[in-house]
Amino acid sequence: MKHGVAELDVLAPARKLRGGLFWAGVASIIVTLPLTAFAGSGAKLSVQPVTHGVVVSQTAEVNVVLEDAENKPVPASKDLTVEVETKSASGQTNTLEVTIGKGKESGMIAIPTAEAGLLHIRAKQRELLDGSAIMHVRPATFEQPRADLTAPALESSTASVAKSESTALAQLNDRLDGDVGSAMNKTLPEPVAEAATAESRPALYLWYSPERGLLADGTDEATIQASLLQAAPWDVLVTLRDSTGNMHPSPPLKIPQGQTSVTSTLTWNHTGNVTVEYLGAQPSVDYQGNPKIEMTFVPPITKLDASASPHTITLADQSELVARLVDKQGQAYCPDEPRNVSFVIKEGRGTIKYTELIIPTSNSEARTLLYPTWPGHLVITARADQLADEDVAIDVNWPVGLFAATVVGGLVGACVASYKKKKAWPLRLASGLAAAFVLYWGVVFAVPTYSGLFKYLDRGWITNPVMAGLVAVFGGWIGPKRAFKALLPD
Repeated sequence: MKHGVAELDVLAPARKLRGGLFWAGVASIIVTLPLTAFAGSGAKLSVQPVTHGVVVSQTAEVNVVLEDAENKPVPASKDLTVEVETKSASGQTNTLEVTIGKGKESGMIAIPTAEAGLLHIRAKQRELLDGSAIMHVRPATFEQPRADLTAPALESSTASVAKSESTALAQLNDRLDGDVGSAMNKTLPEPVAEAATAESRPALYLWYSPERGLLADGTDEATIQASLLQAAPWDVLVTLRDSTGNMHPSPPLKIPQGQTSVTSTLTWNHTGNVTVEYLGAQPSVDYQGNPKIEMTFVPPITKLDASASPHTITLADQSELVARLVDKQGQAYCPDEPRNVSFVIKEGRGTIKYTELIIPTSNSEARTLLYPTWPGHLVITARADQLADEDVAIDVNWPVGLFAATVVGGLVGACVASYKKKKAWPLRLASGLAAAFVLYWGVVFAVPTYSGLFKYLDRGWITNPVMAGLVAVFGGWIGPKRAFKALLPD
């Protein structure tokens, strides 16, 4: 027996340690699960062209991907219908739909092409941030660049290209007695002479995606793309300058011969405008559009955090609903512009004081009140554009304590009123009890409308059991007729 006790004493610390490790593991799981679910929820759409080098009249296949705040593909928690808008070079628009099925990370869509040029693609879904991309649709008579066409030698800056051109012109001026065309051929080798002419310079444009406010979280990427309207006849170096210095890869960017574009990404963790400026290209190109593109980084709001307080109430209580704008870490942020928020009862019965709210730029949340109208389980959905819907659950129980206080108070009030009329006790007790219920529960549901004798009382006072008993005593004492009169508006 002693040996058994000694053995237990030796093993006790080990058992305690094992138990401590077990509960520590449980605690870590409890803490980690919400964070994992939070980080893995879909926050935005990404448009990723699958078909490249599309020729007019062919279909362009595009993959619409659901991503979280970390730019990682995540499976959809429900079927998501995404609206895909396209805009051609002439301005003609078309709207298609693609569904990202529940449990899927993306949906494929085939986009018809009717004309050559730039095709703008934008994917939209009410609960997600937009995604966009631009594709170059080639004409049916598209030709690859000649293999024997050689570019002029590349210098360290665009100024050297201008210098070489001016030198060639000076040499041409010295040969005024000859034919200008033959002078060019004598000055430069034939392929280079052809490359230096304005007609052979490819047209280049600059754009970025997605075309929306970018999240200033250091993760949401802006893709800057320099694209040619035709395949590069030679390697082209594009020099850009951005106001953050965060482009990756950093300029100059190289468009290889035979290709049409090159991309770089940019992230930022500060709100405000960021400018990317085109400085030049080697060899020179015919740049199209504004040499500066400007993108806006906004507060990194990726989630609508909805809550209710308290979560368990009685039929006579109320619950405060809160909708808060937060980032992927759960930190609250004020929006860069007013955001509309709405509350909808998804399940159960009740009344919401204000269903449509506006979160101003000076605040990060909006509040309203819920009044239940029947016991049971309530589910309220909070909604905001480009943020996932958030459900809040509230349990509503019968107010048993208030019922008891009403019965006791009504009987006491009726007894006081009929103290000297002992023969009328049964009838007076019944009418007093009825009057107590009419008065008290009329007050409970009339106070939110601020009408009647009790319009200056706060609902919190009325749902206190002590106050319930006092109101019931008063109702039992004054009787049904006066109880109804007290409830009527002034």
